[in-house]
Amino acid sequence: FPSHDITFVKLIRGDYIIVDSVKYPKWFTGVIINDPELEYLGVKGGQPQWGYKYQATSEDYILNVKPVGFSKIFLNRTAGSIIKELISKLNPGFFDVTNIDEGPFISQLVLEPDKRFIEVVRTLSEGTLYTFYCNDKKCYFKPQDNTSFVVTVDKNDKHTTPSRLTLKPVSSGSGVINDVVVVGDIEPQNYVSEYF
Repeated sequence: FPSHDITFVKLIRGDYIIVDSVKYPKWFTGVIINDPELEYLGVKGGQPQWGYKYQATSEDYILNVKPVGFSKIFLNRTAGSIIKELISKLNPGFFDVTNIDEGPFISQLVLEPDKRFIEVVRTLSEGTLYTFYCNDKKCYFKPQDNTSFVVTVDKNDKHTTPSRLTLKPVSSGSGVINDVVVVGDIEPQNYVSEYF
């Protein structure tokens, strides 16, 4: 900001922020997690320019500030209902939980008092193929896209050239693939050297 801009308001740790644009409304919402210091950026138009370097994290950080704090056993509950109850206990009234799907039934989940919210949600997400995130004070627990894109490469085919292998997103889907499974020959079983 220019040194003469009196309208600038410095953000501080704990402030809620929204990164917004016309194309991507509320692209990121979160919390400032550092105490920013004034930094000299240089000169522009003969005027010294200063700025603050901020660090932010997703707003679900608010749910992880303290441990869940109670020992409880959830029996025959949906993953979504467990998440809703934890959010209500840890930060009542702040988050909208209407976008949390029920998800599959969990026969038993034992919570230890020192666990953080994100550890519990990670366990529920990995075990159920659901994903959890927060944006604009709304929490989401939705199924992961399990559409698989099959690419088969036969190393015995004389026309296979690994260096010419290219992958590109399919236009009908989201174009984002997070998991890749590679199946190859059986590794040597007696002795093997691997270099990384």
